[in-house]
Amino acid sequence: MSDMNMVALMGRITRDAELRTTASGKSFVRFSIAVNRTRKQGEEYVSIPSFFNLFHFGKAAEGIFPYLKKGQLVAIQGHLEQRAWEQQGEKRSSTEIVIEKLNLAGWRRDAGLPPPAGEFDGETGAALEEETFLDNPEGYSDIDFF
Repeated sequence: MSDMNMVALMGRITRDAELRTTASGKSFVRFSIAVNRTRKQGEEYVSIPSFFNLFHFGKAAEGIFPYLKKGQLVAIQGHLEQRAWEQQGEKRSSTEIVIEKLNLAGWRRDAGLPPPAGEFDGETGAALEEETFLDNPEGYSDIDFF
C-alpha cells in the first residue's frame, strides 16, 4: 500500500490573508483557520478550537485572495508539508497545509465583492465548473463539497 497525505477541513479564517511572492516570482496566500470540535465536559458541551496554517499557490491564490477575510468560512482539501530551518542556532520546524482545492462556504452577496467562481484548482488557478456554491437566492451558498 502506498503512503497517503491528504487533509480536508472546514473552518473560519482567523485573520485576513496575506498575498506574497516567492523569490522565483510565484504568488501565494498565507492564512490560518480555526476548526472547532465539540466535547462533553461533565453535563455541558464545550467547543475546542484547533488552529491550522494554510498556503495556497499560483494564479488561484491571486484570484481568491480578496475573499479570504477574517471570519470567512472556507472548506479546503490539501496535503501536509513540513518545513525545517535554523534560527539563531536553534532548529525549528513547522507543519502546514498546502491547499489543492478551496471553497468559500457561506459567501454572502453583500460582501462587497463580485461572486467568486466557486471551487478553485490549486495548480492552474482555474475555477472548477462542476460545482458552484452561489446559486442560493438568499445570498448564502449551500455547503456540499467533495
